[in-house]
Amino acid sequence: MKITAVVVLCTLLLLSGPSSVGGDPPAIKPAAPPEDEFAGKVVMIWGKDPNNGGVLENVRCKQLGNRYFLVGKQAPKTDEKSRWTGVAVWIAIDQITRIAAFDSVDDAREAYAEL
Repeated sequence: MKITAVVVLCTLLLLSGPSSVGGDPPAIKPAAPPEDEFAGKVVMIWGKDPNNGGVLENVRCKQLGNRYFLVGKQAPKTDEKSRWTGVAVWIAIDQITRIAAFDSVDDAREAYAEL
């Protein structure tokens, strides 16, 4: 009788699926960043990797899959236009360590020169 009860219990547990037996916990969706936090600003971004970052204009937050990104147009480093000027750049928010917001590209350039 005990063996039958154990077999029935195990069968019920197997049929009920992994969610009730301790399967993977539900994925936690990251909180959405504010939409207009950087509206009209030029932002200087530093990443965890020193090669990631930049100065972006027209920045907004966008979601791609389960991750959020700051997306903006690459600001010109000088008055001379380069191939990278105006290119859409996506920087993962979870890879950002520091952000400085400026009112203009010129203000951002001046601040960068002081670094």
